[in-house]
Amino acid sequence: MIKKLWNSFEVEGYWGFKCKEKLKLLRHHLKAWNREAFGNIDNQYEEAMREIELIDSKCDTSDLTETDMLKRKEGLANLWQCLKKKESLWRQKSRATWIKEGDANTSFFHKVIIGKNKKNMVHGISNKGSWVYDPVLVKQIIMDHFKSQFSSQSLLRPFLDNLQFNRISEEDRLMLEAEFMEDEIKEAVFSCASDKALGPDGCNFHLIKSIWSIIESDVTNFIKEFHQNGKLVKGLNTSYITLVPKKKNSTSLQDYRPICMVGCLYKILAKVLANRLRKVIGKVISMSQSAFLKGRQLVDNVLALTKLVHDMKSRKHKGIIFKVDFEKAFDSVDWSYLDNMHSLLGFGEKWRSWIKECLSSASVSILVNGSPTQVFNMQRGLRQGYPYSPYLFLIAAKGLHSLINEAESKNLLNGVVVDGNTSVSHLQFADDTALICEVSVSSMWAIKFLLRWFEIMSGLKINFGKSTLYGLNVEESWLNMVATTLNCKHGSWKGKLLSFGGRITLLTSVFSALPLFYFSIFKIPKGTLNELTKIQRNFLWGGSDNCKKIAWVNWNWVCLAKSKGGLGIPDLANRNIALLGKWWSKFYDNTESEKLWKKIIVSKYYNGASNTVISNYVSPKMSLLWKDILSIGKENDRAFLCFNEGFSRQLGDGADTSFWEDIWLGTSPLKSEFPRLFNLASHKDSSVADLKPTHSGNWCFEWRRAPFGRELNELEKLVDIMRNVHISTGQLDHFIWRYCASGYTAKKAYIFLDDSNPCLDDNYCKLIWNQYVPPKVSVLIWRLLLNRLPSKENLILRGVDDLSNTNCVFCGAQMEDVNHLFAKCRKVQLLWSKICLWWGFSFVPPDNASLFILQLCSLPDSKKARNCWIPIVLATAWLIWYSRNGVIFKSMTWDENNLTDLVQSKTFEWIKGISTSAAFSFGDWCQFPMLCSKET
Repeated sequence: MIKKLWNSFEVEGYWGFKCKEKLKLLRHHLKAWNREAFGNIDNQYEEAMREIELIDSKCDTSDLTETDMLKRKEGLANLWQCLKKKESLWRQKSRATWIKEGDANTSFFHKVIIGKNKKNMVHGISNKGSWVYDPVLVKQIIMDHFKSQFSSQSLLRPFLDNLQFNRISEEDRLMLEAEFMEDEIKEAVFSCASDKALGPDGCNFHLIKSIWSIIESDVTNFIKEFHQNGKLVKGLNTSYITLVPKKKNSTSLQDYRPICMVGCLYKILAKVLANRLRKVIGKVISMSQSAFLKGRQLVDNVLALTKLVHDMKSRKHKGIIFKVDFEKAFDSVDWSYLDNMHSLLGFGEKWRSWIKECLSSASVSILVNGSPTQVFNMQRGLRQGYPYSPYLFLIAAKGLHSLINEAESKNLLNGVVVDGNTSVSHLQFADDTALICEVSVSSMWAIKFLLRWFEIMSGLKINFGKSTLYGLNVEESWLNMVATTLNCKHGSWKGKLLSFGGRITLLTSVFSALPLFYFSIFKIPKGTLNELTKIQRNFLWGGSDNCKKIAWVNWNWVCLAKSKGGLGIPDLANRNIALLGKWWSKFYDNTESEKLWKKIIVSKYYNGASNTVISNYVSPKMSLLWKDILSIGKENDRAFLCFNEGFSRQLGDGADTSFWEDIWLGTSPLKSEFPRLFNLASHKDSSVADLKPTHSGNWCFEWRRAPFGRELNELEKLVDIMRNVHISTGQLDHFIWRYCASGYTAKKAYIFLDDSNPCLDDNYCKLIWNQYVPPKVSVLIWRLLLNRLPSKENLILRGVDDLSNTNCVFCGAQMEDVNHLFAKCRKVQLLWSKICLWWGFSFVPPDNASLFILQLCSLPDSKKARNCWIPIVLATAWLIWYSRNGVIFKSMTWDENNLTDLVQSKTFEWIKGISTSAAFSFGDWCQFPMLCSKET
C-alpha cells in the first residue's frame, strides 16, 4: 500500500523538496488509513467486553453451545488484541526507552506520559521580576527569549590565524568531500533510534526504516543532490525545540534545557556528515579533550586530575585549579568563528560550505506545552540533539586549547609539571574546562584575559559567577582575594575528588539509573555497596525503609546469571571490580601511551616505563585512587586469577619481558614453576631477549654453578616447554588478557569473577526464559521452581501466622503448598488434563510440581512444537497462581473452562507477537495447535 502511495505522489522540484512533500502526503494518508483500519480502540475494547459478558450471562441460565464457546474464544482474542494495541499506543507516546523488555503494562506507560507532561508543563514564567501566568504571554516571552538567544551579535571578532594548529591530511579532506555512497546513507538511517520524539515532519525512524526499500532511491537522490549544490530547501532544516527542566519547580527560562527535535530527512543528512567527521576529528583535537571521541573517556581526565591533586598535596606544591563554567555553551557558538576554525584545521572549501549551509538554513519553533511558537531563523549556536553538534563544539573548544598553549609557551601561564616530564595546564570535557596553574597573581590575570579573549572570538561567554576557584596548599586570604578579582566563587578540594565513591546518591526509584561512572573510577566502600544492595533488594521485593517485605530468594541467588538459575541482577561488588579492571587493560594497551593520564601515572610511579607490570610498584605515597585500582587484584582468589594472573605478556622481541618474573609462558611466572633454577640463575632480572637462543637453538642461560640432580630435571622440563617459543625481532612485547581472545571487557570479567554454583539445574534454566513468554511469567516460574512463592505453607514458615484458613483455596482438602497448588489439587489436575487433551497428550497425575513442569515441557518431539508447548505449560502455571490470588483477594471463582480459554488466547497473542512467520488464525490455534506450531 505504501509503495503504491509513494509512487503515486507527483511532486516537482528539488529532490529535498520532493522527499519533504511526499513524506507529508504519506503521513496524511497513513492517518486516514489508521482511522479506517483501527478505528477507536477504546470502543472496540468495550464492544469485545460486552460480547464476552453477554455470553457469560447466558452461561448462568443454560449450557453454552459449541458456537457460543467459539464466539467467546474469538471475543477473548479480540479483547487481547485491543489491549495489545492500547499498550503499543501508550508505549509510543511515553517513549520509555529505558525499558526495552518488560511486562506488558498499559497503565505503566499511561502514567509515564502523564508524568512527563506534568513535569515538562510550563505553568508560568518569571519575567523581569514578575510572574506571568497567561498562556499567550508565556508563549510570547519564551519565543522572544530564544529568538534573542539565537541572534548573532554585531561584533568585529578577531581570529586565531597566527597560531599553529594540527591540520587534517589531504587524504582525510578528500574523504570528507567524496561522493555520498548508498551504503553509508543506509547505515546512517539504521543507526538512528527508532522511537525518539517526532520532529516537525511528524515521522519517526521506525517508519523510515520499515519503508526504506520504498523511499531509499528518493532519499539517496536528495543526499547526493546536497553533495552537488550544497543547498537545502526551505523548511527541510526546521526543528522543534522542547524545554526540558533542569530541576523541579523551574521558574525562569535559565532553568530549562533546549533540546531540538529534528525532522527525519535532515537528520539522515546530519548523521551522514557526523559519521564522516567522526573519522577525522580525533586527529586534530588534543589529548586534553576527552569528550565525544572514540577511545577517549571522561574517566581519563578525572583520573589525571585526581592524580595531579594528590601529587601537589603530597609535595606541598602550591597550585590553582579554575573550573570554568560557560554560559549556554552550545547556544552561543559564533558561526564565523567556527568556520575560521575549520579553515585553520585544514577542512576543505566544499566541506565548510556544507557546514555553513546546515547552520545558516536552520529555523526553529519552540514547543510550549505542546504548542509550537512561530518559526524563526537561527543566527548562531549549535542545536543540541543534532548528530554533528558535539563534534562542531569540539572544533570550537579547540580554540581555547590553542590559546592556553600559546600563553604557556610565552610563560604567561605556567602549568603543573609532573616529575619534570609532563606539563599539564588544562583538561577539557566538551564545555567543562579545568585550568591548572602555579600560584601567582599574573597567572590569574592571564587566565581572565585568555577567557575574555576567547569569549570575544567564539561567542562562548564565561559565567564567572558560576565558575569555581580551588586552591591547593594556598592561604585562604590569598584565595579570597583572587576569587574577588575574578568575580568567581571558591571551593575546597577536601572530599571533592578523593571521596566521590562514598558520596554516591542513593537511588529512590529505578536502580538502573545509578551512574556507572563512579563504579568505573572509584572503589566503592563496602558500607555504600551494602546500602545500594539494600535499595536493590527493596526495589525487587517491594519493600522500603518504613515497610519491610519478605525477601523470598537469597540475594546471592538473585544475582546469579540466568543460565545459573538467577535473575541476572548485577552483583555490585563484582561489577565495581570488573569496571575498575578496565584501567588494568588500558594501562597495558600500547595505544594508550600518549594519553595524558597514562603519561602522569607512568612518569610518577613506573620511572617512565610504560610497558611494565601494573602491580610491580605499590607505595604508601601512591594516590588513594590508584591504590584502589591496584588493590582489586587482591580482592579475592578469583580477582587474583582475573587480574594478577589474567594479564600475560605476548612476546615480540622479548626486550620488555622479564624471563623469570613476568607471566609469558604458561599461567604463572617461571620463577614459581622452576624455583631451583631461579635461585641458580646468575642474573635474575634478565629479559627474554637477554637469554634468547643462539643460531644453534640453545638458550643463553647463565648459572652460578653447573646444575645437577633435581635442577637438571627442572632444566630439561624448561627447555622442553620452550621449544615452540618464537621471538619476533622488530615487534614490541605487549600484554593480553588470556581469558578472552578479543581482549578484556568489563562484561567478560564480571562473568569470570562470578564462580558461584548454580541454584537450579540447567534444564530448568532453559525453559524459564522462553522467547515467547513475558518476563512476569518467567519470574513466577522461577520462584515456583525454587519453592519461593508465598503459598500458605511458606508464609507460615516465615512467621506469618495470622492466616484464617491454611487449606487450598480451590479444593479445601489439605494445606496449600506449592506441590499441592500446582500439581496435586484435583481441580488443578482437571485443568492440566484439559490442556494436555488440547494438544493430544496423555495426563499422568503428578506429585512434585517442579518435576511435573519439567516432564510436561519435554513431551513434544519436535523443537518447533516444544517451543510453542512450553509457553502453554508456563502460562497454565501462571494462571493457576493468578486464579489463586483472585479467589483470595477478589472473591473470584475457579473455572477450568475459562482458564483453558485464557491459556489459549494468551499463548496465541504471545506467539503471534514474536514470531514473524506465524500466519495461523486464533481458530486454527484452538483446533490444530500442533500444526500451527510448524509455522513458527
